[in-house]
Amino acid sequence: MAELSFEEIAIQTKNGPRTALVVTPRAHLVLGQERLARLRRDLRPGALDDSLYLRVKAAASPPSVVVFRARSDDGAGSWGLDPRLSETEARELAKRLARTHVESHRRLFAAGVLAVVHTDFGLREAELFRAAEGELAQEEEERARNQTGIASALAQLNTWTLRTLSFTYTLRAQKVIADLLPSTIAMLEQTAPMVKEMLAAAAIAV
Repeated sequence: MAELSFEEIAIQTKNGPRTALVVTPRAHLVLGQERLARLRRDLRPGALDDSLYLRVKAAASPPSVVVFRARSDDGAGSWGLDPRLSETEARELAKRLARTHVESHRRLFAAGVLAVVHTDFGLREAELFRAAEGELAQEEEERARNQTGIASALAQLNTWTLRTLSFTYTLRAQKVIADLLPSTIAMLEQTAPMVKEMLAAAAIAV
């Protein structure tokens, strides 16, 4: 997809070299009324999510981490909400997008990716998504308590995904890659069996 660029980079960890797939927008992707209307009809992940998933599936081995940037270094690409949206519309869109991110990330986990981190967000987007993910996590926690079987397991997996999404939003990709990923990847490799168990319990094929 011409709107995105993909770059595989090596990350040196205490367990040896690992790979991160850095995804950068190459056009100005503004999400507004049209995207909101579409998500009101259908909450499935969009074309960008599908493009990323197909890229990961086509790789000889999956990257340890996917880094999705909301802004390119040269200013040629960006990803964000339309500033013309009202505050109510922006909150609704952020929450609906967050739901699609959960599904998109779940597919990537099942494909062997350990984590998806988002970087280079604007302050407005970071605040909106953090609030939306907090609300969704509370809803999923309640669903996990009140339901049983696969439905409860899926809610637990969704909660885990939501609780790990937001802390890198306002950081630059270079800082995350250099300072956080080496130790984060090593830590996530220890928790990978737990995530596989959650995926299996939620009937997500791995």
